[in-house]
Amino acid sequence: MTMRTIPAGSLARFGEYVANLRTLLREGAPGSADPRLMAALDGQPTRKVREFVNIDALRRTGTFFTGTKLAKRVLKEVDPLTTGFSFDPACGTGDLLLAVAENLPLRGSFEKTMRAWGSALAGCDLHKEFVAATKIRICLLGIRRGLALPQKPVDLRLIFPNIVQADGMKHELEPRPRNVVMNPPYSRVIASPECDWSEGSISAAALFVDRWLDLIASGGRLIAILPDVLRTGSNYRAWRESILKRATIENLSIVGRFDPRVDVDVFTATFRRQNPPTTSPNPWKWYKSKVHSTVGDHFDVHVGNVVPHRDPKHGSVRAFLHAKGAPRWGEISRISDRILTSRTVFKPPFVAVRRTSSPSDKMRALGTIVLGARGVAVENHLIVLTPKEGAKKECRALLQVLKSPVVSAWLNQRIRCRHLTVDAVRCIPWHLG
Repeated sequence: MTMRTIPAGSLARFGEYVANLRTLLREGAPGSADPRLMAALDGQPTRKVREFVNIDALRRTGTFFTGTKLAKRVLKEVDPLTTGFSFDPACGTGDLLLAVAENLPLRGSFEKTMRAWGSALAGCDLHKEFVAATKIRICLLGIRRGLALPQKPVDLRLIFPNIVQADGMKHELEPRPRNVVMNPPYSRVIASPECDWSEGSISAAALFVDRWLDLIASGGRLIAILPDVLRTGSNYRAWRESILKRATIENLSIVGRFDPRVDVDVFTATFRRQNPPTTSPNPWKWYKSKVHSTVGDHFDVHVGNVVPHRDPKHGSVRAFLHAKGAPRWGEISRISDRILTSRTVFKPPFVAVRRTSSPSDKMRALGTIVLGARGVAVENHLIVLTPKEGAKKECRALLQVLKSPVVSAWLNQRIRCRHLTVDAVRCIPWHLG
């Protein structure tokens, strides 16, 4: 697997910004409160990348920079990473490594401190401009913390030998890092034949976690900012099981939308590598503790199976329920739309819930009760919940559960994707209604 790079031409202006950082380092910054120094350490490279690089190029490569605020939030939730060295396999402009360096001790002089930090910090990125920015910013952090620059020029290659231009999915590192921190690319890539938990197009972020969890030392930690689809998506169930066979989750926090300009919800997690691996992973570690009764205990949950514009036109003429024809919070017994289909139909009574659902919606699980005696073909934009007891009263009780604002709040914690999944709906706590 080869990661996508940002075109060199798109980074030319950012290269000019890095040159300005070098000038600031040579000058030594007049004082720790110098506004230029504060700007360089307060996430300014993140803003500069967005100013200088086309946002579409960043999206195509899955490049979403952490920023100082999120980096500090991630590392605030764990003990300071002062044991062993810390590695970032997709370091970007170094926000996460800077957050680690904030807790590293000073060694009396700039040179001694940078040599010590250089042995404690490692990272790589595909882009040399970002690697240079990372090294310079770590030096500037030392100045902000009170160190004075030496008289001779700073050779960044010598003091940070382990921060290099490389592909984080191929880079080899010895000895094994004790701590891995990452905000990996979120782009889609094709899984290699060796991937035993998925195939086809998957998130590069899942592969980064999978690889580096194997490469850290036993008892070490992997701290990551990840797209929420890894935590909640049905396609990543096998990935989650694979992770929990090798690690425990020490902290998990839902962040929400990564950035106003980025339509991706993320979460942060701290994984502790365990050895030997377990054979019984606990999936509830990705969410809340399991409740006593869930929607799945009362209903069978499936996705509607009719894809109107792709399905072949043969079979029997059936009543056809689609999202636009399902009245919100209502009951429907006569369905006027028909479709020619060979798909399996659902026998009423059942509840249909719209799959399209955003964390910004006031109510996330909009339901409709479907009644009648004949089977109904259901569009794939709806989730079908059939009562296990076959009773209409169960459907009405479910609608009251789904209407509860508490359920919408629970779903916002459970899944931040722009659609509901069968797993998420099945796991809704029944008592919240």
